[in-house]
Amino acid sequence: MAGLSDADLARKVRYRTISRPAEIEQELGYALPHVFNHQTHHRGQVHGLLTRIAGDAPSLDLILYRRETGIGLS
Repeated sequence: MAGLSDADLARKVRYRTISRPAEIEQELGYALPHVFNHQTHHRGQVHGLLTRIAGDAPSLDLILYRRETGIGLS
């Protein structure tokens, strides 16, 4: 993200939706925040399902995972 310029973020990206097939074109700068937010939505869904199945789900927090494993820390 830090390496992207204003021109990069203004660049159009194209993709095809799955649930209601359609060709979409939009600026990368608007698509990226959605991608980051959307993965949070699915992580919450997984946590809810695991809680229902096991009664207690593990933390799915990336920062906690990195602290516990040391992966990605400088």
